[in-house]
Amino acid sequence: MFNVRVYFLLFTFSMSALAAAEDAPAQFKAWGTRGPGLPPLPAGWTEVPAASNKGAQAQPTETDRARGFVLFQRRAFEELYPDSVPAPHETGVALKAFAAQGQYEPLTFALYALEDLKGCKVSVGALKNEGGASIPASHVDVRIVRCIRSKAAYENPNDKRYRMAPFHLETFETFDAAKDRSAQIWITVKAPDAAPAGDYKGTLAVQAEGKAGAEVPVLLRVLPFTLPPMPLETVMSYAKPNADLALREKELIDQREHGINNVESGCGAVVASRDQTFGDDDIEATRKSCREALALRKRVFGEAANRFPITAEIGHQILYYWNKEKSWFEFWPHSEKLDGDFFKALKLVEETLKAEGGPPMRLFIMDEPGGHPDLLKETIFYNKLAKEKMPHLQSFETIGGGTAMGIDEIGQLGGSVDMLTINRFDTDLCKRLLDRKKPFGIYNGGSSAENVTAFVRDRYFFGFYCWKTGAQEILQWVYAFGEPWKEPLRGNNGYVYLAPDGPLPSIPWESIRAGIDDYRYQDLLWRLITAARKSGDAKAAEAAQAAEQTAREIMGGIDFTYQARITQSPPAPASTMEKWRWLVASACLDLLKHVPLEKALATAVERPGPLDLPFPKAEAAPASYGPEMATEGGFENGAGPWKASGKFAKGSGISSDEHHGGQKSFLLENPAEATGMDVTVCIWGWGPPEPSMILQAGKTYEFSAWIKGSGSAPQLRLALPGGSARKEEDRDGDRDAQGWRKLTHVVTLAKDAKPNYIALWLQGVGKVWCDDLSLREAEQPPFTVRLAQDLADGSDRRVELTVEQPGNRGELQVSVAPPGGKGGVQTLKIPPFGKAMLAFDAAELPPGSYEIKAELSGGEKPFTQSATLRRVRGPFEP
Repeated sequence: MFNVRVYFLLFTFSMSALAAAEDAPAQFKAWGTRGPGLPPLPAGWTEVPAASNKGAQAQPTETDRARGFVLFQRRAFEELYPDSVPAPHETGVALKAFAAQGQYEPLTFALYALEDLKGCKVSVGALKNEGGASIPASHVDVRIVRCIRSKAAYENPNDKRYRMAPFHLETFETFDAAKDRSAQIWITVKAPDAAPAGDYKGTLAVQAEGKAGAEVPVLLRVLPFTLPPMPLETVMSYAKPNADLALREKELIDQREHGINNVESGCGAVVASRDQTFGDDDIEATRKSCREALALRKRVFGEAANRFPITAEIGHQILYYWNKEKSWFEFWPHSEKLDGDFFKALKLVEETLKAEGGPPMRLFIMDEPGGHPDLLKETIFYNKLAKEKMPHLQSFETIGGGTAMGIDEIGQLGGSVDMLTINRFDTDLCKRLLDRKKPFGIYNGGSSAENVTAFVRDRYFFGFYCWKTGAQEILQWVYAFGEPWKEPLRGNNGYVYLAPDGPLPSIPWESIRAGIDDYRYQDLLWRLITAARKSGDAKAAEAAQAAEQTAREIMGGIDFTYQARITQSPPAPASTMEKWRWLVASACLDLLKHVPLEKALATAVERPGPLDLPFPKAEAAPASYGPEMATEGGFENGAGPWKASGKFAKGSGISSDEHHGGQKSFLLENPAEATGMDVTVCIWGWGPPEPSMILQAGKTYEFSAWIKGSGSAPQLRLALPGGSARKEEDRDGDRDAQGWRKLTHVVTLAKDAKPNYIALWLQGVGKVWCDDLSLREAEQPPFTVRLAQDLADGSDRRVELTVEQPGNRGELQVSVAPPGGKGGVQTLKIPPFGKAMLAFDAAELPPGSYEIKAELSGGEKPFTQSATLRRVRGPFEP
């Protein structure tokens, strides 16, 4: 990004620039300024480009050359790397945003250096409206994005390539920028709590030492309402409370200002000495930790400190320990002493919470026990034991790892655990969680684990997606973890790096705040809808109906497959979520003409259930299938080439107890004594007869099976010689009325191949029937059409339509007419397994819906696909 080869910032730092005004928001006072440099790289590591598609580059004007830089703009959570270059449509920077009263809102732009620049400076003053009201400069925080080293392939320990990933937001007075590199500037504005509604305008100045400067207009539209507080639990895992209580208080303020309302605050069992006895030293350490955490919680959250129960972890080093050889936890054998220590710790924490005036306690024993099946039995045992001896006690568990492997965690844990929080989600799992009639949560749908992924994920997960799920908690690992300043490459360090003077924010951390605010906008909308319907006013009811239609249209763009058990769908793009928020805000403004804000804020929300909302239309299935290649897949005439194999295979085979089609199926069973590593398979191969079919290059095949049962569920395996598959994907269907679920494995061949074996693979305890196994060629359409976004406004100067060939039909010619007819019909050439793109300016289109058709040309069988773009008015359009 900048000089010194690793492209970090070089700061000329002035402490006077950090002196906060008396009226500065709590967030800006709590944030740290900057961290130390990262340590040197180990030998052998190579930097690779980060920007995947640079595309056309904007040509600098004479004015740009005199300044030494080009300014360009992308949305706050779109990817912008040190080696990104400005596109023609990204120049002409003007920073505009809207916010509710009291809301923080990000603005961002970038400086692309045309030469080596010294002493670059960005400054901004107060923003003022026409009535003379102002947003003071102390409510505007200006930072620069600093990169971290992120491995190019975390899944491959032998791959020693890294990229520079934008991450931290650090304060500066001046910075240097290297030629042909981009520096991203990040601005956070807080609308004062009592700011009058209206447009607040100002100017931002950018200048390099010895050069002419540039001015950027800034506009913040303050809306005439305040957002309600987040109505559900929002939690960041807080792995290790800071020993410095002053810094720890800043961390909690930082979380509070982001909308986090129920932190993991150190209220749990603390083991001072690991001697397998919960003794006096442990009792004292636990009391001290709980009292400190509660006092700090009350100081930071005030009256809201007791809104939600405290989740207290009681188990580590009492019931189980970290086994270094296994790199995971292991329970000690049951004993009266073990049980006694467990209840001693449990009662101690509960009594301390009561004595200190804290909220109710919620017991948490083990993180994701189902992901390691050998731990699941013990976790169930101790949750049941706690319920038997302390029936008033609420309990909590995280699940999802086992669910992804087919283990019925909801069924096995549900009887003894009150609140389940899951990291997998689909309509089937949603229904099962709702049927429990107990609160549930979702977790770990964000971006910031080891492998830094798209930051837009955090906004989507905490906002629109979470609202649709109906979850009562949203949880994310982790606020801060480890010692990142000592690690030359990104580890599992969380969202915030801790600087000596406070937590350093990051782009994904700000994305979480944006998501929480999206949720709050929707919560206000549904409060207004509810209040309008109860008002008895006909015009209010009409406005409520229009607002609900808008809300339902937004929800129709959200699919639960974002956290599916197998193949997950991507989040909505940043541009789309901006439109969604404005559509919600506009509907709120319309309803406020009929319903007072105070009445809406005091109204309990009446909202549709998650399964009562619309979903995206499913993609069309392949037009046709080839002949069946799975011999005896229905098992009506016996097992044919299929056989059971594995340690416990003796009890598996043809069964008449359950059947999906016909009268028979194939039973796979691993008994209760099986471990998480034991496998039983229904397999064609591993000895005669072996599969003999040849799967052909360029074609797509589907291997599918219907399954029903409990415990673990099988995985489909179509084992091919190395390098044979071009693309593979697993799909998981919902249960039918009889409890059967269809699993599908889809593979596209890069070259001709004969399968080594075909199998249903059952790992861990389970009893599962499999039926109607099928292996067929699935004929793919000649091409597919996809819009990068299906919602646009006047800010979208470039919208991309991608036409892709999923197969190997030779080069295709596809005719596409851009929306509005400007530019005429264009012919795109699509190579085998390739794609081509058509871009257009949505700002030129009047509001309305546009169908964009793509037609196959060149004498082949006619084929047409289309995509629909909806053009809406943006917040700053007349």
